[in-house]
Amino acid sequence: MTSRKRVLLADGSEEFRWLMWKNVANHDFFSLATVGSGRDVLLCMQKQTADLLLMDTALPDVCGLTVLDELQRRGTAPQRVILLSSIVSEQVTDQAFALGVSHFIPKPFHTDLLFDAMYELFPGCSCGHWPHSPQ
Repeated sequence: MTSRKRVLLADGSEEFRWLMWKNVANHDFFSLATVGSGRDVLLCMQKQTADLLLMDTALPDVCGLTVLDELQRRGTAPQRVILLSSIVSEQVTDQAFALGVSHFIPKPFHTDLLFDAMYELFPGCSCGHWPHSPQ
């Protein structure tokens, strides 16, 4: 059996974190931890690295891009990062991809799109398609 992939979600919206926590419960392949600030991302990643970081650019205390830059400087950035943002501009997306972001998903989005992107980042998983994906 494949071990569960650790996902850290950083988003300032408590409702969004709860929604994602509830949705991940349908996916045995992922385990989810959530935080609401950039400072908490830095603390969590210092203790234990995640297999995947899902992060909003608009965190309440600092920009998600700044957090990602700091994680890279510290050598604790995960290999897989999906950036979520309601702020979409060429400058933001260019900076995100320059920092190694795997996917940039503009808000609002359907959770199917996010889970498709998450599974795409783990091509060797033995989980097949996620439960709601057409086969």
